[in-house]
Amino acid sequence: MGRASPSISKDLCPSEGYVIVEGRGRQVERVANLDVEVMTDSTTFIELACGRIDSQIVINSGAIQWTGDAEPAERVARDLRFTM
Repeated sequence: MGRASPSISKDLCPSEGYVIVEGRGRQVERVANLDVEVMTDSTTFIELACGRIDSQIVINSGAIQWTGDAEPAERVARDLRFTM
């Protein structure tokens, strides 16, 4: 049996809601009891997802941040372009 996927929220922009990932992503209004929350603005999200900017530079600058379990959160931040 595979490892359970953590609940991960990407806060793209408060007016746009949240995306929760439990196997597959879906947009929701709000999420309670998250394992991980990854926060960035929509421009940075698109640039990361399209591979236009280096994820390490974004992490170092603080343009993407997370709370909760650091290992899956950092993996999301680093590998976003491969998951979109």
